[in-house]
Amino acid sequence: HSHSDSDSDSDSHNKVSAMLEIRRSIRRSFMSGLVLSTGSRTEHLMRASRGALHAFLTKGEDSKESSVTRVKAVGEDILWLMNKYRGERRVTRNILRTLSALLSEEIFAPLLADEDDVKLYGYAVRFGCNICKAVGKELGDTEDVAFLISGARVYLGVLGFPGMAREQAAKKCLDMLEHSFPKVRRCIAEEMYSQLLLLDEEFSSLGEDAYDEILESLSETSWDSDLQDLYPTIDTLHTHFGFPKPSRKIIEKKQTSDKSGTGGAKAKPSYLDLVKEMGF
Repeated sequence: HSHSDSDSDSDSHNKVSAMLEIRRSIRRSFMSGLVLSTGSRTEHLMRASRGALHAFLTKGEDSKESSVTRVKAVGEDILWLMNKYRGERRVTRNILRTLSALLSEEIFAPLLADEDDVKLYGYAVRFGCNICKAVGKELGDTEDVAFLISGARVYLGVLGFPGMAREQAAKKCLDMLEHSFPKVRRCIAEEMYSQLLLLDEEFSSLGEDAYDEILESLSETSWDSDLQDLYPTIDTLHTHFGFPKPSRKIIEKKQTSDKSGTGGAKAKPSYLDLVKEMGF
């Protein structure tokens, strides 16, 4: 695409972002297109859309009340889209990318700026919990690695929210450290480590020793190891975060004499199954 094409895309999306100011029923129609474009894999379209959405959400001259109202509206629209398109992965994949980008850019900071504002604090907690719930429902039992990682990045973003929202996000991340695919475990551990470094004050209530040991476990553990060998580390992480240790079904390994491949526990998904699941 030419430079003029990019300029045209940018102009179009700035007009779309301006339309977000109007009443909800119409705004959500525009939001659908803008969010899907923001999560696009097409670089120039993604950049123009994300820039327009970012500009709309961060108008510098606004009062606190106006900023909060705007951020609430867009956040609720994104949750609405998640629920409307649940199960339609072609759409929700882009929504997850958009949401993780907004979280990483701290777009929702106006909701988190004043913990003394009880009403706003309560809203932020509910909103963060609703994000975790919507993402959890969408991920379900998928084995699409890229999709799982997109969802995990949303959970990582919610770690910056207060109260129960932070707890739910942390628990979701720990659960994903127990995923059967090493790539998922490794990615979550690396990005959770980086996020916790940025959020040291938010996690100060864990205590300095627990916080340091969490960081050490995330960074020093070989997350490619056999999953059962990782259980003690995962259990310790749960303890440090104040969660009960997870209960697990112990699946005994098949006897070596079982040559037919039909006995014992059902085999774990193979790489071929994964490739089929991802549509290649």
